Amino acid sequence: MSKKPIGHHGHAPAALGLTLLGLATLGLGIFQWYELRIVESGGRAVCSVNATVNCETVWNSPLAQAIRQALGMPVAALGILWGVVAAACAAWLLLRARRGLPVRDFVGAVRLTALAGLLSIAVFAAASFGAGALCLTCLGTYVLVLAFAAAAFFGLPRPFFPTGGEWWTTLGLPSVVAIVAYLLLLIPARNAPPASLLANASSKPGGLEAFLAGMTAQDRQAISDNLALYRLEGVPVPLPPERNRLGDAGAPVKVVEWTDILCSHCKRFNEVLENLRAILPPGSIAVEARNFPLDNACNPLIPPGGVGGVRCDGALALICLESSADFWKLRDKLFEAQTSLTREKILNISTSTGSISSAALEACMASPDTLARLQEDIRYAERYHPSGTPTISVNGRLAPASGSFLYVLAMTAGNPDAPALAALPPPAKRRR
Repeated sequence: MSKKPIGHHGHAPAALGLTLLGLATLGLGIFQWYELRIVESGGRAVCSVNATVNCETVWNSPLAQAIRQALGMPVAALGILWGVVAAACAAWLLLRARRGLPVRDFVGAVRLTALAGLLSIAVFAAASFGAGALCLTCLGTYVLVLAFAAAAFFGLPRPFFPTGGEWWTTLGLPSVVAIVAYLLLLIPARNAPPASLLANASSKPGGLEAFLAGMTAQDRQAISDNLALYRLEGVPVPLPPERNRLGDAGAPVKVVEWTDILCSHCKRFNEVLENLRAILPPGSIAVEARNFPLDNACNPLIPPGGVGGVRCDGALALICLESSADFWKLRDKLFEAQTSLTREKILNISTSTGSISSAALEACMASPDTLARLQEDIRYAERYHPSGTPTISVNGRLAPASGSFLYVLAMTAGNPDAPALAALPPPAKRRR
């Protein structure tokens, strides 16, 4: 007796459920990428609750940065990619099941996609644990992938995998969908983040008005919302004395930034600040660098789980370099090398200009005074309830790490109620 091929209407409900789970994962991936774009433009993601429950920390993990560098897109885009493949394979299975056609090779495609999802969440969950943070939206993705895998393996008929020539569809369908989806996702992934708005900024008379007029309605609304939130912020007193400063002491806009040496958003914001200094009128902005390493080994505000110590080593090295004339230059170099930093590389870069010897630097990094100054940075940051890095204050108030916001504030000499800003729309209720 010949074996009847798998394919009948009874599998349609399971295939429909799998399609919906794939679409839900796709939707959550789109939401996470949108949140990442908000972070890159200086806002806060809804999943950034505190230093522990913080998706930004996970997005800044070494694994996430390595993936972005290798694939040209953020981890959030991979959720979209897997959701597209899962939904497409399940939808194809649903279509064939409803038509009563053989489906065993399509069942195999669904299960292969489920296996890829299980492997991915195992890797990303380990990276999240290593970063010492909990990403709520990532947990949502894990739950959806686990549900998809359970339905794929226990809601569809056996055998679990096809045989013979059926493997062509099992391997080919998800592979082709993944390649097409990846190429399409590269288009938005390569678009410049909103910080590129500074390309239209100018220090010339009327520069602020022209800058605001050239923004989209969405960008003007974001500026208005950020200004409204900034007005509501109080100034903690007393503030610690400055330890380092780039810019004039009398600058009307004084920025204090807390960074982590492995934070990709911090590196990007550092570049934004350099662009601002080149664009703005001389003496309008000053920057002080502070440290907030996302590692419990030296930061008690971060939960246990950090590994490697590079974040702590970077912070200690920067504190030791504060009195050096090359401080800002060396800081830039450390940020540039962040994807490959080790303790040895930190020492090599920090001593590359000859302003301090390796022995003196290592002794300084191990000294109680340096550790005390790092704890001062952390206690200072704690006043603003940091939910990640970069965290910045402007004239003592918590502020968004947004280049366009800082440009507007600097062009009004630090006045968030300047008449020139009357052209902005009324602020809307917005999360921080």
